[in-house]
Amino acid sequence: MNAFEVATAAMLEIPLRVFVFNDRRLGMVEIGHQTVYGRKPDYPTDPLDVSLIARGLGAVALTCRRPGDLTAMADVLRRCRGPVVVDVQIDPSIRLPKKDRVGAFAPKLPPRQVLRPV
Repeated sequence: MNAFEVATAAMLEIPLRVFVFNDRRLGMVEIGHQTVYGRKPDYPTDPLDVSLIARGLGAVALTCRRPGDLTAMADVLRRCRGPVVVDVQIDPSIRLPKKDRVGAFAPKLPPRQVLRPV
C-alpha cells in the first residue's frame, strides 16, 4: 500500500525501511470480511513478487524466509542510503495482532507535569 512513498524515498535517497509481512494472500482483508460479514472469501496473491515490485520502484529489495535471514541482512539495512523493502515471508495461518501494532515503537515520554500559577 506504500508503493509510491517507496518510489519518492528512492528518488530522494531517504533511508526508509519497509517490512512487508507477506502471507501470500490478503490476510487482513480476509479477516476483515470474516469480522464484518461473517464470511471469509479467499484472496490469494501468489505469485506476487514483492522484491520485484520494490526494485521497480528504485528500492533495494531483500527477502527474509527464516529468522536468521534478518541477521544476515543487517549490514545492508544499516548502510543503504535509500529505501530498503524487506519481503518477510510468513506462514499464512499466522494472525498478526490488530491492536497497537506500532505503539511498541513509540518513545516512552515522562508524565506531563501540570504547571500551577504561583
